[in-house]
Amino acid sequence: HNGAAHLEATRSGHNAAEPISLTAFRYEGARRLIVRLGGTDPDASERAEHDHQSVLDRLPDGLVVVGDDLRVLSANPGAIELLHMVGDSQLIGRHLGEHLGRSGTDFNVLVTALKNNGVVRNFKTVLRDQFGAETSVEVSAVAAPLGDGDAYGFSIRNVERRLSDGPGISEKLPSSVDELTGLVGRVPLKDIVRDATELIEKLCIESALDATGDNRASAAEMLGLSRQGLYSKLKRFGIDD
Repeated sequence: HNGAAHLEATRSGHNAAEPISLTAFRYEGARRLIVRLGGTDPDASERAEHDHQSVLDRLPDGLVVVGDDLRVLSANPGAIELLHMVGDSQLIGRHLGEHLGRSGTDFNVLVTALKNNGVVRNFKTVLRDQFGAETSVEVSAVAAPLGDGDAYGFSIRNVERRLSDGPGISEKLPSSVDELTGLVGRVPLKDIVRDATELIEKLCIESALDATGDNRASAAEMLGLSRQGLYSKLKRFGIDD
């Protein structure tokens, strides 16, 4: 259960067998074990695990576990709801890439980062439901040993409401390079390039106005624009008084 193996061993000098609990985990790219000696009640552990599973099943975020082949092994009700499926039987056995990622490339970037680092946090992408409708999501994932290979757990959070609460990307120009690069994974590259071009234009116009003491005729000349062209851009970027 959850990567834990229970073995029976006899301590030196005693005939009574005491349980040993082994839990595998990944740290800094290597597999390690936590060993617990004695005092384990298998029935109590099973009850606790059942209780923990009940809590996980009630989480609103989607939780999906896939095998080495990236086919779904299990999914919680939150994931089933996000995909608008009737039950997990519709999802189990399917390749996660059928539903997660804007394209094969997008999904491959996520999986490559996960396999290389063992963990991925806050990866922005989309989830496609069984009808092909897309929802903006944020994904965190972790790799864990499973038998002779690895299993991968994905936490999938709907961020559609969060993205729609603020101004849209087309309504508000990014104000810095960090904000601009933060769009990677949320919007197509062509839109990022467009916004980058507009950001550079806006910064250059503001710099020219600052250098000329807000003399727009001089600023237009400095930028190689006509006065009317400059006025048009000022209005477009909300700089016009």
